[in-house]
Amino acid sequence: MAENLSIEAQLEKLTKILEALENDELPLEESLQKFEEGIRLTKECQALLEASEKKISQLLSKEQIES
Repeated sequence: MAENLSIEAQLEKLTKILEALENDELPLEESLQKFEEGIRLTKECQALLEASEKKISQLLSKEQIES
């Protein structure tokens, strides 16, 4: 269920999930679902960050070669 959300939107969703989990009022099953969604979002954010770092490195390398 990959959503095409920006990293900012994903981080906002993660924050809401964290707040809900810290609330201690969720039933166990809902807590597990939110935890799983949080893990998925964390992995997606990590992948976006790694892709951004790679692109930045490539741009910096290209800039050094051209100068």
